[in-house]
Amino acid sequence: MCIRDRVSTQSTGDSCNTAMFSVIRKLQGRTDPPPTQPKGYVENNKHIAKFASENNVADTHPSVVTLGFGRNSFPKLRRLLDAPEVDVELASGTVSFTSYIPEDTQSHPDFPEGSQERADLVNVIRQKTLYTLIELLHDPVNVSLTVADGIVGSLNDRCQDTNECIREYSVIALGMVAEQHLGLQELYAQGSVGVLCRLMDDPDHVTRCNVCLLYTSPSPRDS
Repeated sequence: MCIRDRVSTQSTGDSCNTAMFSVIRKLQGRTDPPPTQPKGYVENNKHIAKFASENNVADTHPSVVTLGFGRNSFPKLRRLLDAPEVDVELASGTVSFTSYIPEDTQSHPDFPEGSQERADLVNVIRQKTLYTLIELLHDPVNVSLTVADGIVGSLNDRCQDTNECIREYSVIALGMVAEQHLGLQELYAQGSVGVLCRLMDDPDHVTRCNVCLLYTSPSPRDS
């Protein structure tokens, strides 16, 4: 694209924006003159320098579970349950930050392979993911999305986790999925009944109580 085409394209975009804002102001009933924006090489450089001098957005801790909107939340929840190590690698200073800025171990901690810090972070990520999933399962629509994205199989795997809290939350999540007829069918199809039966001998008292409550609660057919 030549310079003349760029200039014409920019002028066309400016005219479209001016027309759009004029329509909006007319709908709002505003009669005051619109503010004028300074233009030119010097003003553009001042604008760029103003935002370039501001600090970048701080990096979130890798244990923070952020969600997308609607259906995009559940594939990420399954990924965090199955393979949270991917997020740990991306948050590690030796992987994602040394390629373009000097490593800052205070702001970007490293989680070495096989370390206790890495194992604790993986457990925290899974616990927060399960807690977030439990909050979402209060909506019956989210139960169908959970079934569609195969999270029931991931919950079966987490019921065999070595961490007691993860097993407790996994049983609670399976119980909430079973409250809907579609979720109950998925539990039968994924073999969750056998997984829960084996948890009746779990050494954790809270996990055993959650399994008993799941089996004694009324099924969707009874309601």
